Amino acid sequence: MKVRLFLFIIPFLCNSQADKLQSIGSLQTYVILCPCKLFKYYEDGEMFYFCEDSANNIEYRVSEFKHKDGIDIILNSIGQNIYSKKPRQFDSKLELDKKKALEAYLKFNPKGVKVEFMNGSAIIVNGEYEKKIFFSDETFIVSYEIKVTGKNSDSINGFFNKSINSLALKGPNHIVK
Repeated sequence: MKVRLFLFIIPFLCNSQADKLQSIGSLQTYVILCPCKLFKYYEDGEMFYFCEDSANNIEYRVSEFKHKDGIDIILNSIGQNIYSKKPRQFDSKLELDKKKALEAYLKFNPKGVKVEFMNGSAIIVNGEYEKKIFFSDETFIVSYEIKVTGKNSDSINGFFNKSINSLALKGPNHIVK
């Protein structure tokens, strides 16, 4: 009888989402620590991930903004294979594009602060009941906005920092922070 009860309770305990790394992104994949299960949604042609942690009254939203489509990615990878080293003009244009994206984000979020993040730059916006970060991947294929909102500013800060510090690029044989 105890074995049956044990077998009955195990599935309920396994469904809890206790600090698991989850994948986000379609063109560049990252992993992030999130206390609730992130679900992928599409709205007005935009893709985002969302979850609500009702135990802590916190919501997570990860928005993805694509800068290049599939053909651009294929052409870039062919170019990188032909030229073992990227031309300098490519690097400077890439950095200029990243800078423009950050400046555009700052226009809509004037309280944002530019910081160094994952070998690049990012914008962090600190509100009382909302914290968010905006950053682009290394090759400017896609940018992400990660937003944590809730009713308790201490909880928001803790969960936001924990999630952002866990963020890493997912690779075939490694995770790069």
